[in-house]
This record gives sequence, C-alpha cells and structure tokens, in this order.
Amino acid sequence: MDRPARPLDGGLILDLSTVPDLAALERGAARAREAYPVSRCVLDDRTWRVVDDAPTILETDDLQAFLDAGAPIRTTPSPRQALVGRRLVTVGHHAAGDLVSILAWVRHQLDVAFDREPAPPTDLALRTCEAPVRKSKYAWSGASNRLFSRAGPSNVRRRKKLHLAPFEPAVDVTYNDALLVTTLDVFAAFNAARGAPTDRIAVWCPVNVRARPFDGFGNGSSRVRIYRRYDEDTPLLERARHVREQVTWTKKNGEWFVPVDHPLLSGPAWLLRMYLSRPWVDMATGAFSHGERVGPGADEALWPEVEDLEIVGQLDQRHPFGIFGATFRGATRLTLLYDPAQLNDEDVESLAEDFERRFEAARAALS
Repeated sequence: MDRPARPLDGGLILDLSTVPDLAALERGAARAREAYPVSRCVLDDRTWRVVDDAPTILETDDLQAFLDAGAPIRTTPSPRQALVGRRLVTVGHHAAGDLVSILAWVRHQLDVAFDREPAPPTDLALRTCEAPVRKSKYAWSGASNRLFSRAGPSNVRRRKKLHLAPFEPAVDVTYNDALLVTTLDVFAAFNAARGAPTDRIAVWCPVNVRARPFDGFGNGSSRVRIYRRYDEDTPLLERARHVREQVTWTKKNGEWFVPVDHPLLSGPAWLLRMYLSRPWVDMATGAFSHGERVGPGADEALWPEVEDLEIVGQLDQRHPFGIFGATFRGATRLTLLYDPAQLNDEDVESLAEDFERRFEAARAALS
C-alpha cells in the first residue's frame, strides 16, 4: 500500500519542558531498538533485515522538511527522529508499527534518557472474533463519496492544528461520538458547498485491536467505517446515538477483524494493491482518528517532561484530508492533515472553522 504519492508514514511531535542532551536521547533510542527489534530493521520485499547502525537524531530548524522526508522503511530503520529546538519529532512507517507502537517506543526512549527504568516490552496479541462480518450492516452498496479535491494526489502533506476543550456528555453517548458526528457533518457540508456528492459520506477510522490496548510493538490496529445515515434535520443527540449504535455493532460483530491467513495477505503483494485500487473498495470519505488516552495511566506520570503532543497521521491516496489527534493533559489536540495539491488554504480554513463551530454546537446539545 506504500506508494510514492502516499507513503504510509506518520509522526509524533512532543514539546518537552526539559530536553536531555543528544547523547542521552540517542542512548535511549538504542535501548528502545533493543527492546523492540523490528525498529532495528529495514524491509527487503517482505523480509525484515537487521541494520546494525547506531541511532542518530538529527538536529534541525526545519520541522516540515523532516516530516516531508518521512520514514523510508526500505533504507532506514523506523522510527527516525529529529530534535527541533525543544521538540522531539518521531516519524515511523506503518509497516513497522502503528501509533501505539511509536508512543511505547518513545516512552521507553525518554525513560532511559531521563534515567528512569522503562517498563519491559510485551508481546503483541490481537483480539479475535469467532464469526466476523465482512461488511457493516450500515454500509452502502458501493463506495462512499470522496471528499472534494482540486487535483490528483501528491507526496506533500501539510497540517493545521486545533485545540479543543473536551467535555463529558450528559447522555448515553461518548465524547468520541461527538467528534465523529462533527467530522461526518463537516465532510458533508464541505462537499455540498462545492457541488460534490453528499449522499454517501463516511469516516475511515483506525481502531486498536490489541488484546491489551497498550501492549506490543507492531500493527495492532485495524480500520472500520462509520456512515452518515441520518437526515439533515436529525437532532444532534440522535445523530450521536446513531454513531454510537454503529460503533457498538462494529465492535461486537468484528468488521475490524482480518485473519492472518486471509488470501489477500498471504498472496503476492500486487494482488492486495490491485484489490485496494478497485473503485468499489470503500475507503470512506476521509480519515479520522482520536486517542482518548496515550498510555496505560495518567499523562502526567507517563509523560512528565511532555508539555504538548501532536499526532501527524497517514493519508491514503484517496483521501485529500484527514483529522488525527489525541486528548492529552485535559485538552484535545487535533491535526488537520491535507495535501496542498488537492486542497488550498481557503479550503482548509473552511474545514477548520466549520469543525470548531459544529463541535461547539455538539457540546451545547450533548452536555
């Protein structure tokens, strides 16, 4: 799935209150590599090959250039890092590990750098499902609408940040449901304002499928789609309840489950690429990801030196725009990631302003 126009790498940007010296950070990175052996490897076709070089952390003033360089998993072990002032930037490739893996790796590194004993690494075990469904009962008969875009994809990604004050809904839905409804409605309104289709809007959501949510380095994530199957005049509470109904059904019925012996995964790589390129494969309208926690405990204890956190996700080549974030130290940090070849500054400002406006409406309606 890794293509020149859409490399499957993502980033984690930490603002540190105290920055250890470079030697301490590199010592921590070496220990993290030992704890998580795949992070010592490059990928030759489908085989991991160990690279015995010492991890080096680039010191630079150009954060965007470092993010643009990505994580070339065929030549460089993943993750790779840079220090930009007081910001520790980590870029990892999805073939090596998902976001939870990168968080665990960096936490291990920082514990060593600050002379704390890191938690021992654990094996990756995935949830199972006895009779998983192939498709959600809420799905369309074909693919979802694509988000409006002005051109074809490029390999450039830019970002805009939003900070939100989370709230606790006073009804039978979750904060995450409120964010999902907001995203669905923003996508629909954005397409409607530009004459693009709005009858099949959906969100592409990563889900953590680990048996233990923060254990194991590797690919412990899968994907589900959440569909906008309500009318324009449906009250916000009913929209959120409908999203909650879909999330609950999907978790129970295993749409997220992919068996290890699936023919698409055990066959040649070109077969999977060909399948995913079919126009009827539903990649939803755009991506949304929000982590309600960034580790198995209190943020202040797990990340004592981290003041702020930004997650830079991955864009599939069919997505010109995605929303990625986490709630950390009492605030929700969202990164709006977009391809500047497909969306201009005015488009992105429109998406951001509409998201903030609809989020405040959701807060008023649900709390």
